[in-house]
Amino acid sequence: MHLGVGAQALQLLVVPGGIRRQRRQGQHGDDAEHEQPSASPPRGWAARLRRCHLPRQPPPTRTHRISICGPVSMQVCLWATASGRSPPARGAAGAGPPSALACFLLQPQGRAGGEKARHLIAQEGEMPRQVSEVLVEQLADWGVRQVFGVMGETILGLLNALRHQERVRFVATQTEQAAAMAASAYGKLTGRLAACIATGGPGVTSLITGIHDAHSDRVPMLAITGQARRSWQHADAWQEADAHALFETVSAFNAQVEAPSQATTLLAAALQAALSQRDVAHLAVPLDIQITEAEVAPILPQGHLNWSPAVASDEAVRQAARLLHGAARPLILAGAGAKGAQEPLLEVAHTLGAPVLTTCRSKGLVPADEPLSMGVPGRLGVPLADQLLREADVILVVGCSLSQKTTGDWRLLRPEQQLIQVDIDRSRIGRIYPVEVGLWGDAAPTLRKLISFMPETPVQTAWGDLQGRKDALRQLVDRKARAATRPIKPQFAVRALQEALPAHAVISLDAGDHAFFVCQQYEAQGEQFVMSYHLGSTGFGLPGAIAAALAFPERPAVAVVGDGGLASSLGELITLVAHNLPVTVVCFNNARMGMLDSEEERLNMAPFFTELPPTDFARVAEACGAAGLRVEEPGNLPSALHQALAARRPFVVDVAIDPQERQSTALEPALAAARA
Repeated sequence: MHLGVGAQALQLLVVPGGIRRQRRQGQHGDDAEHEQPSASPPRGWAARLRRCHLPRQPPPTRTHRISICGPVSMQVCLWATASGRSPPARGAAGAGPPSALACFLLQPQGRAGGEKARHLIAQEGEMPRQVSEVLVEQLADWGVRQVFGVMGETILGLLNALRHQERVRFVATQTEQAAAMAASAYGKLTGRLAACIATGGPGVTSLITGIHDAHSDRVPMLAITGQARRSWQHADAWQEADAHALFETVSAFNAQVEAPSQATTLLAAALQAALSQRDVAHLAVPLDIQITEAEVAPILPQGHLNWSPAVASDEAVRQAARLLHGAARPLILAGAGAKGAQEPLLEVAHTLGAPVLTTCRSKGLVPADEPLSMGVPGRLGVPLADQLLREADVILVVGCSLSQKTTGDWRLLRPEQQLIQVDIDRSRIGRIYPVEVGLWGDAAPTLRKLISFMPETPVQTAWGDLQGRKDALRQLVDRKARAATRPIKPQFAVRALQEALPAHAVISLDAGDHAFFVCQQYEAQGEQFVMSYHLGSTGFGLPGAIAAALAFPERPAVAVVGDGGLASSLGELITLVAHNLPVTVVCFNNARMGMLDSEEERLNMAPFFTELPPTDFARVAEACGAAGLRVEEPGNLPSALHQALAARRPFVVDVAIDPQERQSTALEPALAAARA
């Protein structure tokens, strides 16, 4: 909307979210025309002003008299553009925030005598903003770029604030569980803070599974939940739930905003807790506070995140160096806490001649083609890694909690082995297994210090021919990976996936029987994987791939799922289509809950509701607006994968998998021997 002032055009821009309007019929002025809002006015505008007049020389008080008809009241921003030219459209090339001259509050001043026009006085000053607008601005200032969530009544204020800015992207998912899982995956992939948002009541309860995943895997994440208006709480309000109680055991910070003046302070405390403790922070914001206009300003992160990386003490590092240097069979076991420490980790390994094992979650931290990289031990692992873990006399554990998955149900480590454990969280050092030396600190600086304390004399180990043992394992895996039989073997499908994907692809691995084959067989050349590791929740694959596509748009994002996991998150195919995310979904479809089927068999139980009805997920994908291919012939799989990756759109490749091939039965004898 332009206000003609000489050769310059001034535009009157109504600020969204701060509009108050009244309507009255039959008032039309001579020197301005006022068009009443229609039933569906343009977003953000209270009314259209066709002609207005400003003085050529504003008075010294910077008060501008604008002649306009109608008792309207609104907040506006006055800014300059070239004469007669409109500003660039939102999202267009060259678009950006206007150059503001001044902000005003326009209010009706009443009628005098026979005047037909209303006169509005525009007085320069700060515009009060809704609390939700300030909170969203603060999220952006602290580096939050994605907010995942589902529409809901008690978060409408926050959603409206997200809609009217461009620094933080709102990603609408189909369920709150998927929103929390996507935020968790985003944090795992980037190490940066992501956020999820949910309405009160059922939105909060649906959020908790994804929240627990982030909490279990130590991911910095912010969860914002809506609440009923404060005056309605504790009186059987619609969709009211005790969010504080639900979050109490799965968060490092848990609070509710009780007054507008608290909002930015509590948000800063939540963000600081999430980042410093690498955990979930929860903040509940009642709806009436979200939409309240208040004179609050966002709190910037400067001064709140000024910490240096922690490094273990000289004495402890010196003791660890002596122990490792004197070991006959030193070994390194690296978990997700070693992320970002690849270079010093490999330097320690080469100095000691120590084989390196990784958890499945940190698979690719040490590239598969590194001679000292020996795979994943434990329940998702390979027999060689299990054997080496049992044979080692001194084990350097870096950023790994030594969980049930990693230690093969706690059977792989022996009491006489000496452990050196490096962890940023000292509560995890020695929590499950006793340690000889605990190194409390960040992995990268602590490992660099360890290198500096290593004796200069060469290390002689008793490991023998590690490469020969690695080659023997590869031959064992290749037997079925090369077998082009029908139904398709999962090993063949993993090999086809390995050959189709570039080394920089990101794989979101869902929980299920297929995950065993991928972890055992896929040779990652970098940090390619994201998964629900400790919680092991099915349905993580699609939300994780959504996060990957947003975090790394230049890298192929692939969800590798089973038919059970895909069925539990099927609605997120709609999310992929709605946001036009180029995610390839590869479904290992064996028409059963294979992992549970195997467990029942191991416990001498008959199958019980583990068989699933045959489902053509390619046709389901097409019904959702995505592309899909069903693959039953092994010879068609490579071309189907290449077609899906080249399409750069949501694409499901539904692979008919042999239901009799479960939990890598080809490796079971070797695994049993390794764990004996």
